[in-house]
Amino acid sequence: MKKLIALILFTSCSVFDFQAIKDIRNDRLSQSDSGFMTPTEDFRVAIGDSGEVYKSRRELMNRVPNDSPEKKIFLESESVENELGFLENRMTNEEYEFYSMYSDKFESESERIYFLTLPSYEQKVEYLQIKGIVDNPVYNNTEKKLAVDYLEIVPGMSKDQVMAVMGNPRRVDYAGDPTDQNERWGYATTDQGVTRYIYFESGRVEGWEHATY
Repeated sequence: MKKLIALILFTSCSVFDFQAIKDIRNDRLSQSDSGFMTPTEDFRVAIGDSGEVYKSRRELMNRVPNDSPEKKIFLESESVENELGFLENRMTNEEYEFYSMYSDKFESESERIYFLTLPSYEQKVEYLQIKGIVDNPVYNNTEKKLAVDYLEIVPGMSKDQVMAVMGNPRRVDYAGDPTDQNERWGYATTDQGVTRYIYFESGRVEGWEHATY
């Protein structure tokens, strides 16, 4: 009799424990069936946030075959961006200040690259004039300093700045009173019989020319 009661109790406990475990497992499965947490239901979201998960364009393009037209366009665009970033990062502060004044006037990143690869400051200014971005520009101090760095002459330079680029002149001619600093400086050139003249008005560059003597 005692053995029968013990067997009944043991069987009841076993059934109870098994059923409890089963209930917990089913409860967890039902929770997992609902998926991940739902925006606005399980957590608050910012205004305009749909709760969707977005991937960057690079991540999306990594799944596109390399020979597809879309992938080729993406790679070309990325190459242009990298080249432009390289050119911008290597500029001095003065060069970047000059570039930033006009960079938003260019139509594309390719045009910005072309502008930055022009070898001289004078060519950059000429390109801006051809594009109609500037018209007979008035050079600021940054641009004058850039011209000195490029060993070029621009209107408005002081005599000291010209000497920093050209050195001391071979001859100096004065128009009127020398204290007015209306002068013409002459420099020899690599062309036989040709002199480069720099004209000053009140001590500032007004223009220049090459003349045969």
